Amino acid sequence: MLYKGKWMTIDMDESIPWLSNEPAFSNSVNNELWVILLEKAWAKIYTSYKRIEAGYPEEPLHDLTGAPIKQIYIKKGANKEEEWNYLMKGSQL
Repeated sequence: MLYKGKWMTIDMDESIPWLSNEPAFSNSVNNELWVILLEKAWAKIYTSYKRIEAGYPEEPLHDLTGAPIKQIYIKKGANKEEEWNYLMKGSQL
């Protein structure tokens, strides 16, 4: 994961918080383990699950990939073609 501009390895144990026979926080459609482990690693660098409970999706995406992020607000009545072209330009980097 990327944390404060540096790639780091996260050491984890096998314990996962559970409630009522399912993971206490995230889970996946097909019971895939990677979702729970990724969330646990992210919670570990921020010291707890409580500290990652809310926020913007671009924060974990940046931490997990190291890719630059930009939040785009699309106003009602915006030029949709112009917005789409902007997004497509980013995918060509």
